[in-house]
Order: sequence, then C-alpha cells, then structure tokens
Amino acid sequence: MPRTTLALILALALPVIAGAAPFIVKDGEARAEIVLAEDAPRSTRFAARDLQVYLEKMSGAKLAVVSESSGKGLVKLFVGESAGTQALKLSAEGLEHGAYRLVSGSDWLAFLGDDTD
Repeated sequence: MPRTTLALILALALPVIAGAAPFIVKDGEARAEIVLAEDAPRSTRFAARDLQVYLEKMSGAKLAVVSESSGKGLVKLFVGESAGTQALKLSAEGLEHGAYRLVSGSDWLAFLGDDTD
C-alpha cells in the first residue's frame, strides 16, 4: 500500500478513531494492537508498519504488531484479511480500482484492500 494511500486512510479513519469509546492511545500509552495474518503479503506488512510508525509519530506510543489478538482487552486494528477479519465476516471482496474498505466495531477497526504485491 503506497504511503500516500496509508496517509489518506489514516486521515479518513481518525474521526472514527477519535469518536470511539475505547482509546487506541491514551496519555502516550498504547491501548491497541495492530493485527495481521501471520503469512500476510509484503504490501500488508508494509501497511501495518506504516500504521505503526505514523501512530507513534502522532501519539508517542508504539503499538505492537501481532499475528493474532493478545486477548488483553486492547483495541484491535486489523490490517488486511486475517483470521480476525474472517471471524468478523469481513473481506476485500468486491473492491475495485484500488478501493479500500474501513469497518469499525466497538473494540476494533479493519483496513481492507487489495493486498497483492
């Protein structure tokens, strides 16, 4: 995912993030984790890393990147399709022309798109 695309996604997601009851970061402390499939494509791993870097630049907190949720009550930021997004019945199916899908729940936010390298 190109950096400009990630920046656009972050800009679109920030109102969702800001309005959520659970915090992604509070007082410089990470309260979320970035979740992606263990065998995620290279583009998805880059997107997760960019998300981690830019959230740290904005908040001072470095979120962990994990292949499955820790179960510690943290907000889950799903990047790309994974077991977590499959459990939520989310996919990038039907997206065309470089489109992305952002979906949120009470304690999660999913970033889905074309993950081909």
